[in-house]
Amino acid sequence: MRTWVLVLSVAAAFIAIPLACIAIEYVSMPSGGEGSVVLVEHLSQIRGRLVNGTYPAAELEGKAYAFDMTQKVLDGGGLVVNDTLKAVVGISRSLAQDAGTGAAGAAYGIYGLPSAVEGITVHDVASDGTVTLSYNGTRIVLAPGARWERISTDAVSTPDYSIRLTKADGIRNNGFVSLATIR
Repeated sequence: MRTWVLVLSVAAAFIAIPLACIAIEYVSMPSGGEGSVVLVEHLSQIRGRLVNGTYPAAELEGKAYAFDMTQKVLDGGGLVVNDTLKAVVGISRSLAQDAGTGAAGAAYGIYGLPSAVEGITVHDVASDGTVTLSYNGTRIVLAPGARWERISTDAVSTPDYSIRLTKADGIRNNGFVSLATIR
């Protein structure tokens, strides 16, 4: 009989501890309304595998914004924060392998709707943080924490080289970020 009590106590602990962690994270996350905005990130990476020849690989430099997901702190790289800011769109590009090296990005404030930023049009930001946008003709609706991805490959051949390029596009709704944590 004592073994069952011990087993039930351990099982309860394995259930209660993760639920408590989730509750603490939920309470500490900013919610919608005054003092917070939704952060949407578009992450684009191109990787290359040289088949033959010499590919004129590019180099990206600089990083104009950074987002710490664990602390929910955004370094907006000079982003203007005011009462009309509805959302922030972060654009980040990187090159890897034979396609090139480096990363670059920028954060853009969305002050009115609809608003277009580097191929992404933000149509709506709902009070629960759900964002409706379009990218390359595709309509995308992302709740906080949701992600959209597209991966494509292309073989490029010229007289000087042949390379296989893989492009990964991801758009992620990071949810609400407190205006107080935007630098």
